[in-house]
Amino acid sequence: MSFIGAVNLPWNLDVALMAVLFLEVGYIIQRSDLLHNLESKPGQGFILVVFTLIIGLVAIALNSVETVDFDGNIYGNVVLMIIGALGITIPLMYIAMRLDGTRFIMGFDYFTGSISHTVLERIGIYNWVTQSVMKMVILTIGIIIWTAIIHLIPNKSIRRTLSL
Repeated sequence: MSFIGAVNLPWNLDVALMAVLFLEVGYIIQRSDLLHNLESKPGQGFILVVFTLIIGLVAIALNSVETVDFDGNIYGNVVLMIIGALGITIPLMYIAMRLDGTRFIMGFDYFTGSISHTVLERIGIYNWVTQSVMKMVILTIGIIIWTAIIHLIPNKSIRRTLSL
């Protein structure tokens, strides 16, 4: 699957081909209206999202690499990497849909990634599982705070703009 000295295709076509897989999965999720179907069944949707998160964390923990690097063509076990990535992404998408504020989440995700990486590395327990869990906790708290702030704004058009 991945190995030291992997051949990188010109113009990073190998990275682009891997990214196309994730774009297609996103398109399928959007076309099937999966997240809205989960929202229409709150109890079942929540259980399915938690189950997906658990499967994703287990896949990340079982993967043979500490850090997935698309540019370096380092994925570990590709199947586990894909399951882990989707297992974390789908719950984040569900939370974002339920709580609004998706523009904020995109920037906040990058910010929380660097914070969690630094903190976990300094205390000596950095790995993808602990970073993913820490990012989920920080993102959830951030989404709740952002949603509360949005609901305090009296102007509906401004509120709608901030929650897109």
